[in-house]
Amino acid sequence: WQATIPELVPRGQLHQAVALGSLSFNLARSAGPAIGGLLIATVGNWSAFAVNAGSFAFVISALLIWRRDPPPRGPRESFVRAMSSGVGTLLRDRVIRNIFLRVSLFVFPASALWSLLPLVVREHLGWNSSGYGFLVGCVGLGAIVVTSGLPTFRRRLGLDQTVFAAMLLFSIGLLLLSMTQIRLIGMCSCLVMGAGWMMALTTLNATAQVTLEHSLRARGMACYLTCMAASMAIGALLWGVIAAEFSIVTSLAMAAAATPLLAVIGNQFSIETTQPR
Repeated sequence: WQATIPELVPRGQLHQAVALGSLSFNLARSAGPAIGGLLIATVGNWSAFAVNAGSFAFVISALLIWRRDPPPRGPRESFVRAMSSGVGTLLRDRVIRNIFLRVSLFVFPASALWSLLPLVVREHLGWNSSGYGFLVGCVGLGAIVVTSGLPTFRRRLGLDQTVFAAMLLFSIGLLLLSMTQIRLIGMCSCLVMGAGWMMALTTLNATAQVTLEHSLRARGMACYLTCMAASMAIGALLWGVIAAEFSIVTSLAMAAAATPLLAVIGNQFSIETTQPR
């Protein structure tokens, strides 16, 4: 899906298109739990899954009516050979390597939010599952609010400093969440983290798509998402182990402290040269 975006919009509008895609994702993440809960309460558990499955009809319909220009065709390769040669080519590109590294350095500490938020809601804020859904909605709302300012941030700060500032913003929100037992402050911290999450990932995602050549775009975005998922998994495991051995507060505080350090390290690997070629 992400590999198709550069074919749908002019190259100069790619950053805005990726931001719009992220915005729709966060809108869905904010409204989805409420809609799912309403369906479960009024109809039954099965209805939430049925509606979710049925919603894919819209995506399938869009793909069926899309009149895509035929892509250039090269010599046919096996799946394994295409993947191995593609990954090898990507890793030889310094800028692409930097993008993969920086998304990993951001998601690794940021995974503490998603892995520990249910425990924070239950044990520190004294909320139930509806409170968890509400805080997830606050993360989505923070992402939505910052969207309109993203072009200005990137224009004034540049790509590197936008990602750097986003990581610092996320760190502040994470530290705030670790220190509070007040629901209102917890909501504010999630708003801040949602803004940082949106700034960092939208900038990195769009920069990757602008930089990747057409023939490598799908494989490049697959590698990007693999780095993101691997960092999320490894980070969630680590922060969960620390929370079990010490406390939730300690784990969140350590993740918050690690984020600025990793931001400084990441800033040594510039992505500024990834403007449209």
